[in-house]
Amino acid sequence: MELVPDLPTLSRLTEYMHLPPGQKLEDVVGRERFDALASALSSYQVPVGFISRMKPWAAMMTLSTPPPETGFFMDLSLSLRASGNGLKVVGLETLEQQLSFLENMPLAMQLSLLDQALKEFMRVAEVHDQMVDAYLQNDLQKLQELSDEQLQEVGEEASRYFIDFGIVARNRRMAESLLPQLETSRVFVAVGALHLAGEQGLMNLLRREGYELRPLDKPFNEATARSVD
Repeated sequence: MELVPDLPTLSRLTEYMHLPPGQKLEDVVGRERFDALASALSSYQVPVGFISRMKPWAAMMTLSTPPPETGFFMDLSLSLRASGNGLKVVGLETLEQQLSFLENMPLAMQLSLLDQALKEFMRVAEVHDQMVDAYLQNDLQKLQELSDEQLQEVGEEASRYFIDFGIVARNRRMAESLLPQLETSRVFVAVGALHLAGEQGLMNLLRREGYELRPLDKPFNEATARSVD
C-alpha cells in the first residue's frame, strides 16, 4: 500500500493537517473563503472547530474526494481485510514522504487549489464516479484524460507541481520500495489509480524492470459486468 493506515499513522496525519498552535485557518484564507469552506465541508461531517485548525492543503484535499459513505476509506478497508487474513501490510512510503509535496507547496498555490476545489466540489462525486467507471473498464487512458482535465483547471504552475511532485516523484519512490518485495514474495499492490497510467506511471516503471503486466480477467471483469447491468 502507499501507506499503512494504522492508528499511530492516522494520528500523526491529523497532526500534520493542523496549523501550528495559535493559528486559525480563517486568518490564513480570509473570512469569505473560510465561510465557503465551512459550508462545503458540512456534508463531510467535519466540525467547524476542526476546520478552523486545518492547513489550506488539508482542506483542499478533503474537498477533492467525495464524502465517505461508510466511514472506511479504501486504504483502511483494504488494510483491515489484509490484516484480518493474516497478511503483512507494508507501506511503500512513509507519511512524511507522502505529505512532503503538500507541506512544501507555496501558500499561494495552496490557496489557488483550494479556490478551485471550492468551485468544483459539487461535481466531485460525478468526476469520481467517472474515474471509477474508467478504472473498472480497464481504461487507464480515459482515467488519465479525466485527471488531466481537472489539472488544467488549476493553471500550468500548480498543475506541473502536482504532477512532478505529487505523482511522478512518488511513483518512482514507490517503485523503488516495491521492487525488492516483488523479488522475494507474492505481493498484492494497492495504490491510487492515478499512479498507474502514463509514461512515468507505476505500471510502466515496472515494465522497464522486466515485469509483464496484464489486466485481471476473472472475477474482476465479471464483477464489472454485473455492476454495469
